[in-house]
Amino acid sequence: RSLLEAGRHALIVDSAGDPAREEALAKRLVDHRVDAIITIPVDPASPHWATVAKRVVLLSIGDGLPGAATVAEVVFDNVVGVTDALRALASAGHRDVVVLTPGLPSTPDRPAAGIVQRVAPDLGLNVRLLPCPHDLDGATAVALKALDGGGAVDRPTAMFCFADSMAYGVYAAASELDLAIPADVSVLGYDDHPVSRLLTPPLSTFHWDVFALVESVVERVVAAIETGKRRRRKVLTPELRSRGSVGPPPG
Repeated sequence: RSLLEAGRHALIVDSAGDPAREEALAKRLVDHRVDAIITIPVDPASPHWATVAKRVVLLSIGDGLPGAATVAEVVFDNVVGVTDALRALASAGHRDVVVLTPGLPSTPDRPAAGIVQRVAPDLGLNVRLLPCPHDLDGATAVALKALDGGGAVDRPTAMFCFADSMAYGVYAAASELDLAIPADVSVLGYDDHPVSRLLTPPLSTFHWDVFALVESVVERVVAAIETGKRRRRKVLTPELRSRGSVGPPPG
């Protein structure tokens, strides 16, 4: 809608979390001579972004694209968000935490995952990162393995999910295993999807100012198309929305 108001039309394509599909779709869009590509990258470190940026106006949301001459980047302050998330779990008394991340075996160096590995030891947390899809069935399968794979002794007391959609899988897995949230396992999300407030209990998560994000993206991409000028990176800082899904560890 914001792009339409600026006199631009949007074509939305979905890579389904597949880096190879993401690269193929980007190449196809470039070949179709679109005015600009706005991406929420699956693989920010992929070298193909540098090639894309040479041929079309390229703007990245969420993660920066190292090596690519983007016209602008609207990125999340994952240092603040991840640190605050892990600190919240540590303050509640948790020590064994599973982190569900969208990182794939082919994209192990996503910035937010690296922050987890740097911050967790200082907070006394034993953290295990697990790649997780966004769809409910896939996220549920990963959560089931994390919560039931080693039995009650090895079960994490908290799960931090890099997307609320992954947290929904934890809720489904907990229900299947007859585990109560947060009495048996605490759950923390990361993007404050509207559905998260309707869960039982409501999901504690991190809120991003979506309106500021959209405004920044549209302003920057339209200016780049019309003037060819680069804009400074915009950094968005998340805010914790504490609801009912985080409590002290069991026992």
